[in-house]
Amino acid sequence: KIKSRSRSRVFHLSIYWFHTKHRRYTSITKMAMAVELGDPTTPTTRVPSTEACGREMRRISLGTGSYPLNGRIVFTPSPNLCSSSSISRTSCNPRSVTPIPIPSKTPIFHRSNSLVRVTDLNIEDHDELCFHPPPPNVIREPSDKWIGLDTKDGVSCGPNAHIIVKSLSEAALSALNNDSMWTPDRKTEKAMKSNPDYKPSGDDVMVWTGKFTHGCYGHDLPAVKARGLIGMSPRALTELLLDSDRTNEYNKMSLGRTDELRLSDDFTTDGPVGKGVTKVCRSRSKPPLVRKPLEFVTLIHSRKLEEEDGHGKGYLIVSRAVDSFEPTNDGATLVSEILLNVNLILEVANNGNDDQCEMVNINHIRSPMIPMMVAKKVGLTAAVNFFSDLRALC
Repeated sequence: KIKSRSRSRVFHLSIYWFHTKHRRYTSITKMAMAVELGDPTTPTTRVPSTEACGREMRRISLGTGSYPLNGRIVFTPSPNLCSSSSISRTSCNPRSVTPIPIPSKTPIFHRSNSLVRVTDLNIEDHDELCFHPPPPNVIREPSDKWIGLDTKDGVSCGPNAHIIVKSLSEAALSALNNDSMWTPDRKTEKAMKSNPDYKPSGDDVMVWTGKFTHGCYGHDLPAVKARGLIGMSPRALTELLLDSDRTNEYNKMSLGRTDELRLSDDFTTDGPVGKGVTKVCRSRSKPPLVRKPLEFVTLIHSRKLEEEDGHGKGYLIVSRAVDSFEPTNDGATLVSEILLNVNLILEVANNGNDDQCEMVNINHIRSPMIPMMVAKKVGLTAAVNFFSDLRALC
């Protein structure tokens, strides 16, 4: 593991050995590999030994590399590695050998069982973050990155979980605020043309479709945004959507949802990932005309809206698929993924009715059983039906 306080984060990798000529033969002793930090064109000899065993020390350059803050080491082999000209001679003074400095903080790899894909979340600037190796048997892009959500035993919160939920919440709010990525359907477009500040009333549901432009996994799949009123208080609706025992009340296709890992459970007290409710759930559903149930393993995080969010008072619920290093699917279900799911639940200002809220949803889902050509239509229908099913409970 390479560690350094140097801001350049550049290293030069070499092999050194002590070369001693005898009367009838030449001996090589004390061979070692060394890392030289800084500019590789002017390396400072640092050998992991304080004993010189000869008058002459020789060196072969293996190449140069860098290790940025995200923990991914990039190494370029020396083009002259197999050439005798790459061998140089260096005089060795044991008194000048100094240890390589060790930083107080460095990215540390933590093995996890539950992983979240974070390629699109722009979290490169965290000093202590180390990306996790990809889980087996998942569809992925070459640039995909994962962060561990829990510990290796899968029963407690991992050290990077707070980074995931914070970045995921920021991505959700960014998508909600990005009007340029959304195209309204015909009915919504007509209403907004007559009144750009139009808001839904009664049983109206405003819907949009769009695509993410980040170029990462799933960007080519359509996303759907919907907006409407629900006859519940913001807190009551939030608690309903978070309660895994009540999913059948508003989702008739649901075969149940279970909480597999709870990371935090309080909207007012700071936990390992901050204030709010954070958990990993496993759910199954059986849509019509699908021969096997669909299975989702999902991270769900909810918190109160803050002033800097810019949406007033209410709650935010954001969800994303979780990949496992130890898959448990037995083939009886079809694994599907929630790429991003957002529920923005807002107080309705000046209506004199505490039992009403406004909800804005984003659904971005990958399912192997939904062809691309009908994914948009299915998503629009599901978004409207979701509001209808919730309103039926009021």
